[in-house]
Amino acid sequence: MINTEISQQAEKILGPAPMPDISAETIVKALYRLPSECLPHILQYIEFLEYRFTHTSQDSSEDEALWDAVQAERGYRKQHPEDMIVCDTIEELRAALEDEK
Repeated sequence: MINTEISQQAEKILGPAPMPDISAETIVKALYRLPSECLPHILQYIEFLEYRFTHTSQDSSEDEALWDAVQAERGYRKQHPEDMIVCDTIEELRAALEDEK
């Protein structure tokens, strides 16, 4: 039932597309195989998909706005290279993020 509802929502937004035939039971079984610390990320992604399929439309103006944001951010980076943080390891990234708090 959930798979059918998702397929119908996706078709409204993205147009007809082949959806793999995956049952909700298969997804739930896969969730049980994941470590519990992954579950908040999974829930966040599910909520994103729910929002995406129920509250947004896929039109070219959205893509253009996103691309404009990317271009603006790239321009800012070029003008302010001192604001950019480059991390080679996950530990460096954690330290950089802790410093910003």
